[in-house]
Amino acid sequence: MRPWKKEGELMKRGNKAAVLFPVILLPVFLGLWMPEPLHGGGKAETEHFVVNDLDGRLTGEALERFAADAEAEFSKVVDFWSLPCNTEENGKILLELKRAQGGKSFTVFQIETGGEETRRVLRVQGIESPQELAHKMTHALFPTGDKLIRNMMGIPTETRFGNPGSFPMCGCDLDAWVPVLIKTGDYIPLSELRPEHEEWGMTFKDKTPSVSDRKKQHASYIEAGSFGSFLIRRFGIEKVKAFYQASLRHPRPWKKIFGLDLAGLEAEWLKTVSDFARENAAQAAFLETLWKKNPARACYEAQDLTRKGDKPWR
Repeated sequence: MRPWKKEGELMKRGNKAAVLFPVILLPVFLGLWMPEPLHGGGKAETEHFVVNDLDGRLTGEALERFAADAEAEFSKVVDFWSLPCNTEENGKILLELKRAQGGKSFTVFQIETGGEETRRVLRVQGIESPQELAHKMTHALFPTGDKLIRNMMGIPTETRFGNPGSFPMCGCDLDAWVPVLIKTGDYIPLSELRPEHEEWGMTFKDKTPSVSDRKKQHASYIEAGSFGSFLIRRFGIEKVKAFYQASLRHPRPWKKIFGLDLAGLEAEWLKTVSDFARENAAQAAFLETLWKKNPARACYEAQDLTRKGDKPWR
């Protein structure tokens, strides 16, 4: 059994300056696996990762098992995107593990630079049941400062290979959440999901990302993930990768790569989610009830109600 089904705390170590790709602190989705008793800790290494147990609370065997499961998950991400991860050129990814604090589980991806050294770092807090690990593994393959692009690639990867209870799905279908946003007037046009971190209901506190508007933050992540999934279905992996590469030279070249401007793509996507909601009316109604009750806690409640794989709308 895999030790999770996944998101981080940004850290600065020594005198290294960090180039940050910020992420939100997320709620716990409890899994079935628990780490072994408190002793040991240390370091494990796989083909693509150097894994550090920062708390020193895993036995050597448990740490090796966690590392092997992370490597297996990463292999699925790499295969899905058909993009080899060159450790000789970029070095291995540092995977740092911590237990959950204050009931929060989350992962963050960060690029650290110091002198001539550049490292890709994944920090996982909540190793009992990691959230958004596949999502952030995708960021390690496709680093970008544009928050929409990295989320519309990372979140669909999480839905396929990661923790189904991770934010922003929260145990439900992304395409069932979007019509709720439209119906309640909380939908954010994609053109307003700008690259900057603050446009997503988030802010920084001492260089650590935190939520300033949880309703806006959840809505924006829902939309990015659902839209990214639509682009993958509609145009395929290679087109989405081509869009990422072109975006490194020209800001969001929608029409150049997909043949439609953002408004045209958005209209097509919203038609697909409308069809999905009509075919899955019970789930959409369930999510609408949670959202109207308290949008800031809708994800938490959905996670609680779907924790064991249950579908309470049935």
